[in-house]
Amino acid sequence: MANDTLRDLYYGRINPFGMRLVRDEELDRLIKRSQDLEHEIFACLDETGKQKFTDFLNTDGNLGDSQQFQAFCNGFRIGTRLMVETFVESPEKQADARFDLAGGDTVDKK
Repeated sequence: MANDTLRDLYYGRINPFGMRLVRDEELDRLIKRSQDLEHEIFACLDETGKQKFTDFLNTDGNLGDSQQFQAFCNGFRIGTRLMVETFVESPEKQADARFDLAGGDTVDKK
């Protein structure tokens, strides 16, 4: 059916944000390192410092979400431009794809 992807996106059957993250050894190592550092930092802080650090982590998480959303939008725009450029040729490209025959007829070079 035409527009299946658009329909699935509209009805919530596709959730790009909720898609599973592909994990590899490098990502697992970075996650573990981040968690270890967070615990080490918390152990060094008093209650006020812990609250400030928690606020920082929440703000940083929100910033990351915003950056990921912008990256998603940029990727979508680039993908859309690629589709347009693939399926809609400029008049100059269309002219280049044709050549004249002796009787004035034209034939596609493709």
